[in-house]
Order: sequence, then C-alpha cells, then structure tokens
Amino acid sequence: MHQMTMARTLHKAALATAVLAVLGGVLLRSQASRTAADWPAYGATNAGSKYSPLDQINRDTVKGLRIAWRQSALPPPVQKVRPDAQAPRAYQHTPLKVGGLLYMSTSLGTVAALDPTSGEVAWFDPPPPQDAGSASRGLAYWTDGKDERIIAISGRFLVALNAKTGQRHAEIASLRSSDVKSMRSSMLTPCSS
Repeated sequence: MHQMTMARTLHKAALATAVLAVLGGVLLRSQASRTAADWPAYGATNAGSKYSPLDQINRDTVKGLRIAWRQSALPPPVQKVRPDAQAPRAYQHTPLKVGGLLYMSTSLGTVAALDPTSGEVAWFDPPPPQDAGSASRGLAYWTDGKDERIIAISGRFLVALNAKTGQRHAEIASLRSSDVKSMRSSMLTPCSS
C-alpha cells in the first residue's frame, strides 16, 4: 500500500513538473518578443507593477520634455467612417504599447492602433454603422508566442483583433454580450465529479 501511495506521489510530482515546464516555456516565449519599452497591460505587466525600466527620463531630463503629438479619442480616420460621432469631453483610458504599435480604445469603443512615434493611425476596427459603443477604459493584449491579439469590448460585443493588422479573429469576431454572459455562467458552474 505504501509503495502505491509513493508511486502516485511521484507520478503527480512528475506531471506537475512537466506542466510547469510547458507553461514556463510559453511564458518565456511570449516575453521574448517584448521590449523594455512595452506596456502590454493596464499596470505595465499582468502583475500590475506600474514600472518601466526605461531611464531616459529622470530628474535632470524631465524639464526638457515636450509634447510630440496628440491624438483625439476619435481619430480622424474613425471619424470619417462615423461623421455624426463627436469626441467626448471626458475620456479616460490607458493605452497599451507592444512592439511597434500603441493600442487605444476610441470614443466609440472600438480599437485603433497608432504609430507611437507619430500618433498616426496604423489601423482601426471599424465602428458599427449604428448603435456604437462608448469608450472603454481597457484593452487586453494576449499572445501565445506566435499569435498576438488585442481583446476588447466593442459595443455589446467581445472582439479579438490581430495585433498587427486589426483583422477580427473569426472564433470570437462577434460574440454578443448575451453569449459572453452564458459563457461566464457556464465557466462558473461547478463541475460534478
């Protein structure tokens, strides 16, 4: 009996080690494509560190900072699609910076990717012709090391966009809020075993 318990414990330990090795490899691979200048989550990291290792701005250089560019919460290319829309008076949002793009939630609740050096729009997820959403305070960046996505709520829909092109991923291209609610409730339902 003692040998069976010992064998099970060793089997569980080996399985746990294998799972950790795989997860560690995925995490390292996804971290490898990032640079020190990236801000891929609301608080800089998924742990919310709110820290950047960049050191060009310090006590001595901060006085020389100047605004390089500004971008409206309703960038001109987005406004061309919805000329009736107006930029909001109040707008709070933390953009994400990954690789060569800065991602923002527009005042219509869609995503726009900007060139971080110029503020020019690289791509944007077109707003619906009517019943657009409103600005969202958050976006999410996800990668498995090969595929990169920006996840957002756009109006009543959960969308996943290719981080480089802005193309919607078909598997969740148009999940309605009711679909998301049913997914969430099914995820929270306890498993019977």
